[in-house]
Amino acid sequence: MTLDLGGNEFLGGIPKPFLAHSFMANVEGDVKIRGTAHFDTLRIYATGTVLLQGSVSADYAEIFGLAGVAVTGKVSFAGRLL
Repeated sequence: MTLDLGGNEFLGGIPKPFLAHSFMANVEGDVKIRGTAHFDTLRIYATGTVLLQGSVSADYAEIFGLAGVAVTGKVSFAGRLL
């Protein structure tokens, strides 16, 4: 599953972030979340690899990737990598 979020619209020359209150995914396979996004709550459980890429943030996150978790870019959150 791939989510390409934000970065398409600009607000004063800065990419406008995608905003979500809550997002949960239970996925067989890999998960990629990339772009400019903010989540109040982010929960991802995957049998493959979870990749967070770009400017992704969450007030609270639970992220589990059976094959691993990779983070690149300006990613920030409070919570757990399981």
